[in-house]
Amino acid sequence: MRFAHISDLHLCRDPAQVAAVRDDTFEMVQAIAQDVHDIQEILDCVIVSGDLTDDAEEDSFAQFEAMFSGLDVPIFIIPGNHDGPAAYHGHKSRSGFFERADITGRVVKVGGVRVLGLDTCVEAHTTGALGP
Repeated sequence: MRFAHISDLHLCRDPAQVAAVRDDTFEMVQAIAQDVHDIQEILDCVIVSGDLTDDAEEDSFAQFEAMFSGLDVPIFIIPGNHDGPAAYHGHKSRSGFFERADITGRVVKVGGVRVLGLDTCVEAHTTGALGP
């Protein structure tokens, strides 16, 4: 099985306002998305494990979607603590792409491999926990 694993993209509306986010984050993520598009024919799936955004803003989720929704391979997304998580799930309810890609609390099979969508986010906390 071949897959691309991406994590901690930290897209945000105004990187200049966030000390820990580089000013060129959008361009870097755009380059990553292009690289994934360029190699997608050899991939079985793409897994994005958290912190798609840094600010959990609608615009930031839309940026991610615009960059990755054109893939011809399955993409699986699990939110991170910077994604809300309430904002993430709110965006998911309005986005067919996020609705299909989100594997929170699910198991998906790709070839002979099971991918577990374990979301450890706790609203308003930087730490996480697993529920039942």
